[in-house]
Amino acid sequence: LVFVLAVVLAAPASALQTWTRYAGNPLITDAGSYQPEVVVVGGTYHMFYTYRAAFPEVIHHRTSADGLAWGAPVTVLQSGAAGAWDDDGVYVDSVLYEGGVYKMWYTGRPAGGGVNRIGYATSPDGTTWTKHAGNPVLLPGPGWDGTYVREWGAKGSGPGQFSEPHTIAMDSQGRLFVGDRENNRIQIFDANGKFLR
Repeated sequence: LVFVLAVVLAAPASALQTWTRYAGNPLITDAGSYQPEVVVVGGTYHMFYTYRAAFPEVIHHRTSADGLAWGAPVTVLQSGAAGAWDDDGVYVDSVLYEGGVYKMWYTGRPAGGGVNRIGYATSPDGTTWTKHAGNPVLLPGPGWDGTYVREWGAKGSGPGQFSEPHTIAMDSQGRLFVGDRENNRIQIFDANGKFLR
């Protein structure tokens, strides 16, 4: 396994910053709090995060005056109705505030192990959200040349199975390295999807 780290400096070395871990961590201690997005609007910090202790997963919102002490969580986005493209869980991906509107892109998971898709929702206040009528806004598509390539694996924790595949990389030998957050591992496959280790 080879890891390559590339650093590109666009400014003099004196412009680099040093980060210090906050001594009061963790700020949110609820089990299942995952993948936060924070935006600051009018001096108030708004945190949106996936709450995985609920099933199906939901998206919570908290506010803070200083980014350190956070108020109680409020569920702001839930899965769709049975049969909807996002009926088996929602995950926050990105949130921004623009033109007086909160905008959220989120991952929706369909029941039965289908392919995740990206949805869009808006809110005037960060608490009351409306899912876009044209959701999902990003769908899986065919290969770059217009042809279906391949898929493999199933949900699970065994060899060649995935619970939450999140990262893919290919090495110079054509092997695929697939990171799986929930199973806390990296699996290696050949270019055709055959499990190697």
